[in-house]
Amino acid sequence: MVYSFSLLYMKNEQLTFVEHERQKSRMRGFLTNADAKVWSNNYFPSEHRPNVAFLAPRIRIEGLTYDPTQIHPGIKPSMLEGALETEQEVLKDKSAWLQLPNRDIIIPYYTLRFPDKDLRRILFHEAATDAYFQPVRETQPDKYNSKQREFVLNILSSAFQEDKIPTIDETILIKRGFLEYLSIDGYDIAYQGPEIGMVADEVYPTIHEIITDHLVDLNGDFELFEQLVQQGSIRPLSNETHPIFAIDLFDIIRFVNWRDILSAFKTGDIDKIIAYIDQHGGNGYGENMAASLIDTMIKSEEQIKASNALARSTFPRLKY
Repeated sequence: MVYSFSLLYMKNEQLTFVEHERQKSRMRGFLTNADAKVWSNNYFPSEHRPNVAFLAPRIRIEGLTYDPTQIHPGIKPSMLEGALETEQEVLKDKSAWLQLPNRDIIIPYYTLRFPDKDLRRILFHEAATDAYFQPVRETQPDKYNSKQREFVLNILSSAFQEDKIPTIDETILIKRGFLEYLSIDGYDIAYQGPEIGMVADEVYPTIHEIITDHLVDLNGDFELFEQLVQQGSIRPLSNETHPIFAIDLFDIIRFVNWRDILSAFKTGDIDKIIAYIDQHGGNGYGENMAASLIDTMIKSEEQIKASNALARSTFPRLKY
């Protein structure tokens, strides 16, 4: 999951320094272990490898606090109230998220209660989200098409205080997955894209997370994993948070290699996804496969919200 509107920041106030550092080391270990066993393996495509050296030091364990310094100073105060309420409502159901544009992995305190097998999945997912958005795809103002220009001008006129409206030349559009973000002075201001964009952007990192988790359990044995896939004997793991999505994925990758599914969804464009799948084994079923994965992701997201809420209420508290 990714969030770019930095209305909130995290304040370290619930862990001792020693416990805070121990927990960060615990989570860095999940990433370095996955990198050693899976991501750095020649069988794992380089374009889908998370940058563990960059991400591991950027894990932050914190609690939600309002921080006005993270907001563009020109934004209208009236725009902030609703945005803050929306972000608080969304983030309360999340076990972690990737904070953009700085690419920090944010881990709320309650997530530390998760067992190792669950917590490592969370780290795999956020690392995959970062890989999904790399390399950065930017569009400069002189390259905006008419739709992009209209979007930017509408935001400038509606979101900013009258005497602090930036010029269009001060803006830049950044494509991340299915969505296109308006950035000004390093602040993400707004985004545009398809209605299902937010959910569709969960497909790539979730596939990546599931594949990684299975390969870590198999100690990086790619050949055995491929055999299990082709035999139809691969099953969701006991800690699988997206069981219906995983079942759908395992059925699809019997016909289209999982590497090609990742490459297809990394385009962040539904037409390109369908065409890519068709060209790599989909044989005319690319549209059905893409739609099925997005549909099951929508269903899975609702299940995950309920699961996270239950986990926060039932897992034992950390002992210091």
